[in-house]
Amino acid sequence: MSSQTRDIHNQMNKALILQALIPFFTCLLPVGITILIVLRTNINGFGAILSLTFSWIPLANSATTIFIVKSYRKIVIKYLKHWICNTRKVGIQAQSYSVKIT
Repeated sequence: MSSQTRDIHNQMNKALILQALIPFFTCLLPVGITILIVLRTNINGFGAILSLTFSWIPLANSATTIFIVKSYRKIVIKYLKHWICNTRKVGIQAQSYSVKIT
């Protein structure tokens, strides 16, 4: 296996391991905490907060892949640098208009 292939293999292993752990933290821990809380107390709105944690799984998995895999990370950083530099160049100029009402 070449060094480049080994590097890509290691990056993908890290990404897959983290993607497997993310649902644990975003699903199983909140459910476990909910079971403990429901057995003892009732907190209004906790169900909504719990359901919001489930919706973060796809975002977290995508972000994990983008930031772990080197080629993806370079493209995102390049895009962000380009976007930040272009937004700074655009300025707002005040213009005044006069309207004649007859």
